[in-house]
Amino acid sequence: MHFLQKKVEKWMQDVDRGRFFPPRMILGGLGAVYGGAMALRADLYRRGVLARRRLPCMVVSVGNLTLGGTGKTPLTMELARCIHAMGWRVAVVSDGRRLLRSAAGAGDEPYLMARRLDGVPVVVGKDRWTAGMTAVERFSSQVVVLDDGFQHLRLERDLDLLLFDAQAPMGNGLVFPGGRLREPTRAARRCDAVVLVNRGGEPGADEARLPGGVADRPHFTVTLKARPVDVRFGMPGDSPPFSPQAFLAGRRCVVFSGIADNARFFEDVGRLGGEVVASFGFRDHHPYRRADLRRLLGAARRTGARCLVTTAKDAVRLEAFGPLELPLVVIDLEPSWSDGGQDIRAFLERRLGRPPAGRR
Repeated sequence: MHFLQKKVEKWMQDVDRGRFFPPRMILGGLGAVYGGAMALRADLYRRGVLARRRLPCMVVSVGNLTLGGTGKTPLTMELARCIHAMGWRVAVVSDGRRLLRSAAGAGDEPYLMARRLDGVPVVVGKDRWTAGMTAVERFSSQVVVLDDGFQHLRLERDLDLLLFDAQAPMGNGLVFPGGRLREPTRAARRCDAVVLVNRGGEPGADEARLPGGVADRPHFTVTLKARPVDVRFGMPGDSPPFSPQAFLAGRRCVVFSGIADNARFFEDVGRLGGEVVASFGFRDHHPYRRADLRRLLGAARRTGARCLVTTAKDAVRLEAFGPLELPLVVIDLEPSWSDGGQDIRAFLERRLGRPPAGRR
């Protein structure tokens, strides 16, 4: 089921790019069938017909109902750091196929998390229970944070956090391929808390459009603020004596990304002061090739661009190519809670309790 879901998600993105033009009625019908299958699957797990497995530790799931672009990766890292700071031995478990030796082998998101999380191991695996057991047995993890885990019903969890894009919580309200939903909206009732995700520079949350059945759940609001975090140069020692933000401001740039919402990223770069002279959007998790780099650098030469700009997730996929001919500005998303994070931390402390004494 997970494999089918991933394939349909990629196909849906192709539909968005205009590669296919199936009638809306056909897509809606397929969405109804797929949504019914997902609802039946969830019901079978709820009634115990399909077996669930429990890890010998607490499990916190971070997920969403819609396809991509809700900020799961930065918020998974933020929550893992928060739980770690509370005194727990925590690990992140993410979907992946191989060891975390490269973005190509393990996946860009888990590889990025492994690079960014200090003191928090990241374990990848197609079987989340097996990956979780690895975290427990190898790292003595007391809490596992399950990245993109809301639909992974086979693994029991102690806490389900459900993320919603604050501006369009339900997309168009239809299950893909007719819309952006991974499963029917009633599935939201499985969650223990709702996190509304804003993007910097956009209007506030539209809580009225949340699905029914979650009004009594705790609600938290976080804003993901795009900011330049690095400038990578072709030659060692070329790093400028000023910040990545100052480097980008007013500079002509070619912008590219392979994420769920490329257009939003391009807008972020403009808001940060970059002068976007060309932009290239690739499919989510796009595996970059030399031909892609030649295309980007060619556009830079034609337009007089003085740098390339991409996301942190895309940047890890480019490391295998070595230094580029132009500086590469890396943009990342930084979570900022509406109350400074006090409420979400208090909620986690209530649900997880205090770690045993001498946990280290």
